[in-house]
Amino acid sequence: MHQPGIPADLDTPARMWARAATLAVLAAAGLSFDEMTLSDRGVYSWWGGGSVWWRLTLAPGGEAVLVGQDSDASSTHPAAGGGARDLLAGMPDRLAYPGLRADLDDFLVCFAYWFTDGSWHRVDYPAEVLDDGLKGAVGCLHDDAGAVRHALEMNGLDHHPEAEAAIDGFLRLAHGRAVDADAVSSMVTLVAAASPDFEGERPDTGKALEVAQRAGLGPTQGPPLLS
Repeated sequence: MHQPGIPADLDTPARMWARAATLAVLAAAGLSFDEMTLSDRGVYSWWGGGSVWWRLTLAPGGEAVLVGQDSDASSTHPAAGGGARDLLAGMPDRLAYPGLRADLDDFLVCFAYWFTDGSWHRVDYPAEVLDDGLKGAVGCLHDDAGAVRHALEMNGLDHHPEAEAAIDGFLRLAHGRAVDADAVSSMVTLVAAASPDFEGERPDTGKALEVAQRAGLGPTQGPPLLS
């Protein structure tokens, strides 16, 4: 990924969603240091240790919004004159969900990308912007390997073949919207058994399954869309 990020760094919304939702499933089971939620505004992830957050929102017609920050890396704000740089300039109003503009004005947003007409877009950055935090915040959504690596890191693991295979297999099912209860149980059980930070506790498989279903990773229900 580039620094600062460019639209070509981002995969399709559907593939990024499968990765984001997989991480949210693990978080729902209690297998992540990230705080993650799923709502009609998408998957939200926040890690307080570095003031890193992101939100991926799907919208009707295949559109999407990706916003967030890595406050330690980004140089996108403030703009000349001290105010927040208008990172939403050019974003269709239908995608600017309530509260997004306020977050920008409060210097909580360091990058904003939107997917319309089959491609990702963002504002043009001036030369002084060396990084927008995209890579640091959402490298976990760039490809499946990044999602697997992040899931392992969030469980105190560097390399664990069984856990890696479990997460990778779940991702393949998620991309095909073929996740079921057995897939959820298998992944969270294997990751929990491998994690040195889980201390033998039983993962919350029921909550993980609920998130997987609400995220539309199975065949019977689509993902939540911005309304």
